[in-house]
Amino acid sequence: MSDVFCLPSHVSRHEVSLEDERTLPYRAIVENSLDAVALIRQDSTTSFASASVTRVLGYRLEEFVGRSIFEFIHPDDLERSRKLFADALDSPGKPIVAEVRCRHRDGSWRLIEVVGVNRFDDPEVRALVANYRDVTHRKIAEEELKESREQLRDLSRHINAAREEERTRISREIHDVLGQKLTVLKMS
Repeated sequence: MSDVFCLPSHVSRHEVSLEDERTLPYRAIVENSLDAVALIRQDSTTSFASASVTRVLGYRLEEFVGRSIFEFIHPDDLERSRKLFADALDSPGKPIVAEVRCRHRDGSWRLIEVVGVNRFDDPEVRALVANYRDVTHRKIAEEELKESREQLRDLSRHINAAREEERTRISREIHDVLGQKLTVLKMS
């Protein structure tokens, strides 16, 4: 009789072990990704965050999980972020992409690129899946590149204007010299 009672216990442990084996590769991908991943409930609180949250925003998992995502968003981006969150809730399966400023644990503001997908209809997920990365340095580099290109355009315009002025000056000098020589020839 005791063997019968042990069997279900053994089976359930075996099922859990199989489940762990199936999810292990996915867990490894999420935990080792350069992007951070979070599962966000409908009330905007996080139910899960990957370990990459520490690299991206500086927070330990226990400081991040369970808090509203809006606690980390810059006040000037809050209204737009709330609207995007509402849009995501209304659009199952449709990726919502945004850039928002988020507060890093050190107090600085970082530009974060977020891709969120509503998976509330999926019984195994039942959350908004958010992948996010810090794009602050990339945006700074893009701005510096944009400024460099503008400076290069300005320099090119200046060089072209200087060339044109020099051509005009040389043309006038040639014209004046030729005019003087022609005048001398006419007088002779």
